Amino acid sequence: MPQDALKEIFMQKRILGRTGLEVFPLAYGAMELHRCKSDAEADAILNQALDLGINYIDTSPEYETSEDRIGKAISKRRNEYILATKCGDVAGNFHYDFSRKTMVDNLENSLRRMKTDHIDIWQLHGATPMHFPNGQQEEAFQVMKEMQQQGKVRFLGVTMRHGRDYEDVCPTQSSYFYAPFFAKLEPIDMIQLVYGGMIRTVEHEITPLTKAGKGIIARSGVNWFKPKLYDSIWEDQRMSELLARGEDQKGWLLRFVISHPDITAPVIGTINTEHLKKNVEAINRGPLPENVYREAKYRLPKPYTEMNL
Repeated sequence: MPQDALKEIFMQKRILGRTGLEVFPLAYGAMELHRCKSDAEADAILNQALDLGINYIDTSPEYETSEDRIGKAISKRRNEYILATKCGDVAGNFHYDFSRKTMVDNLENSLRRMKTDHIDIWQLHGATPMHFPNGQQEEAFQVMKEMQQQGKVRFLGVTMRHGRDYEDVCPTQSSYFYAPFFAKLEPIDMIQLVYGGMIRTVEHEITPLTKAGKGIIARSGVNWFKPKLYDSIWEDQRMSELLARGEDQKGWLLRFVISHPDITAPVIGTINTEHLKKNVEAINRGPLPENVYREAKYRLPKPYTEMNL
């Protein structure tokens, strides 16, 4: 098949579970926008993301100036992107509170900052089953449904907490252990979890989530959480042998994520326009060839199963 035809296939948008939303297979993570030296710099990276075809923007009230800068930079292009933000954030404190007041305050502030009348995906931030001992009967889900009925949010989601440094494979165990709980919650339309080639812990839980109708956004797929360990694994398993000509490690890892058929998109944050362009170029190469993907899964750290927990 001609390369142009292959590229056209790979650039097709993917459907985010039962939401029906069409997502370019790379999402922009706006957490780092606070590092921009000016609003103009933030404006440039956000508009470039849209110009390159990225149409999923992920942010949070917790990310300092992120929501404000989104409102200033791209609110005039609101019909071009899917806007995902979070709730449960307590200002100045990495602590999550899913009370009615906190959630409603988060939402109203998000709408004001981002100069919009609706959020496409409203996510419980850093949630765990311990936050919801009564499942979907908890007040948080009542609030989410009310805001949905009022038209302020379209779809509902959850981002599972990142994990702790003491975990054997940082920071993915939370995603593995909590995914089945959130899969059973009817109000939840999508789930953001930690997944990548070097952190495959949750791999076997992803397809069951999609069978339950949940859309999947993967984060941290190119992060080097334990550099010495990861460098050792990469070198010992001779992973560079699997790179295509002219391909770098991060681009290859992005392609590994989108090679999983049930992942809609990896979310990657950057404020460097060249990095953003390279990320999109990597995605436009498409999923890894089947033989490379199969070999990569043989060499890389294995996902959790009941046998190796």
